[in-house]
Amino acid sequence: MRKGERKKQDIIDTAAALFARQGYPGTSIQEIIDQLGCTKGSFYHHFKTKLDVLLAITRQRAQEAGARYRTNCPLDPAAALNMLLLEASCLNAPNLPLIKNLAGLQDGFEAQALLSVLHKAIMAQFLAPFSRVAAGLKQNEQAVYDDPQTLEMVLAGFLAGCALLTEKLTFIQTDNSPGELISLLRALRRQVEAGLGLMPGLAVILEYEDLLALADALSGQRLC
Repeated sequence: MRKGERKKQDIIDTAAALFARQGYPGTSIQEIIDQLGCTKGSFYHHFKTKLDVLLAITRQRAQEAGARYRTNCPLDPAAALNMLLLEASCLNAPNLPLIKNLAGLQDGFEAQALLSVLHKAIMAQFLAPFSRVAAGLKQNEQAVYDDPQTLEMVLAGFLAGCALLTEKLTFIQTDNSPGELISLLRALRRQVEAGLGLMPGLAVILEYEDLLALADALSGQRLC
């Protein structure tokens, strides 16, 4: 890694740690600079705004999710599908800081920018393997779909549903019932099954208990 690339990565790593510890709104550019021990000129050479740093972190988290899937992908197509969906959804422990950062974005433009970047980055990482997994399921007669070109729409629709579920997670209140979260996850499962022509129950994504544990970690309250 070249010196300039190393400095940029150092800024990203330092900002990610600060965002995770004290939140995106509670972290200033000056704190990132002070923590890293670099100059303002060095920071602004690589990033124009704090949001630009968060978007760079988001792209890296998508790349890491893709790498985890490629490293651990099961041979069984059904298991591979659920691992892919879980990593693509970002609804897991490695992405908890990312979800917390999304919850901290009170500016609508910033929230939409993050979701847009995340969507594009996830599609870039997972569309090709999603197509391969779907083809494997079809070969095993576990999936029924006519046009491979529709797979991009299926994955895009899944990510849109994940964004809605993530939004509910980030705004959950202590008096909320977990029923709405479970209903959304159930609808997300049915959406994937309908898009690929899967048997009911094949698309798990994650267990209800894991979703509620994620909500628990975000809110600091136990929901079940």
